[in-house]
Amino acid sequence: MVLQANALSQNGAAAPLTKAELARRHFRTTFQAAASRRRARSNGGLGNTRYIVEQAKRRSIIKSPTNTVRMSFPIVSRLPNEGDVAMKDAPPVPAGTPRAVDFPMYLGRPDFVEVPRSSIEAIDTELANADVRYIRDTLMSSTMGPSMYPVLRRYTAKDKDALSTGTLPREITIIIEDMTSILPTHMMAVHGPRPKNTPEARTKVTLYPVHSLILAAHCANLPAFPAPSGAHTNPNTPRVEAAANAREIELPVRPLCLHSPKTFPILLEYLYLRRPEVLLRHLVPMSLPTTLVEVPEQHESVARVLGTALSVQGLVTQITIVHGIWQNACALGVFDDELWSAIDFAWKLLLMSLAVATNMPDVLESIKNAECNPDNEKEVDESSTATDRQESTSS
Repeated sequence: MVLQANALSQNGAAAPLTKAELARRHFRTTFQAAASRRRARSNGGLGNTRYIVEQAKRRSIIKSPTNTVRMSFPIVSRLPNEGDVAMKDAPPVPAGTPRAVDFPMYLGRPDFVEVPRSSIEAIDTELANADVRYIRDTLMSSTMGPSMYPVLRRYTAKDKDALSTGTLPREITIIIEDMTSILPTHMMAVHGPRPKNTPEARTKVTLYPVHSLILAAHCANLPAFPAPSGAHTNPNTPRVEAAANAREIELPVRPLCLHSPKTFPILLEYLYLRRPEVLLRHLVPMSLPTTLVEVPEQHESVARVLGTALSVQGLVTQITIVHGIWQNACALGVFDDELWSAIDFAWKLLLMSLAVATNMPDVLESIKNAECNPDNEKEVDESSTATDRQESTSS
């Protein structure tokens, strides 16, 4: 993403720009133009105040025994990790046998941490002193993030067997359909943790092209994108193959271990689009307005419709998706208010729907009436980066 000076030909004239260079210049010009329109906005004040206040409200509630509800139903599909959802029937039982499961009514939130400036500086030194919130807002307000997303879905891997050897390659060549777009900079190799009982077992790896600035600006816990060794020294400018095939670019591969690899594309889509209504469609299989999040008195009626329309296993599947996105957001350090509001709303709505589907009215009433009590709010150390283990764990 850092533009390099144009090379001069022997007669002193500037060499013509390649398609990739034009795309990078388009990114820089667009970003700077959008940024200049926002300079009047103050960068002062505490960022993500709403997130911090909400996290403080629920801190003591998360640790309370009353934060859990127990439901019994046949287990067929995979449940969220046992560290967060407790299986009370310890001995193995045949599939389909009813089991008692404890669900937390609230999912914990890690303490707020801002993206380190070093992560932004590693991508573009000219942005090193820019407020990170300013960068995020500029990406969104100029529609740059949404305009960068389509290229991630319109590419073809040149070597479709690149992962068949069992060794992760350092770089992967992809074929881009639209070279006038802002090109991706890295290929994320996303995988889950190795099983503890078989640490040598091979894990499934899925590749996702990304723009480093999008991830760096939103993920406080993601280490800075390193510069690859060798001739390709710019870590955030994809290497474009020779003119014989100008649609090919070579991306450095970066591994990323997450507890829920399958839900990573949902979170990635949100970081680019920042559209809560799109995210909500992934979490809850109903067409719901985002305004419903702030209208708790309507949640029960929606839950009754959902609990009747979906099977128990269908609801458990959706609960697992929400839980997976929560795990990944905690692990990566994503502190976006609308993201967390959608997660909280979907979690509560799905638990209420599951109570309807399993015919447990007492549990439904407990979930419906559970609200964060402002009296439990504790003073927040806004500069602290220490994270309570239960609230920050992504397992």
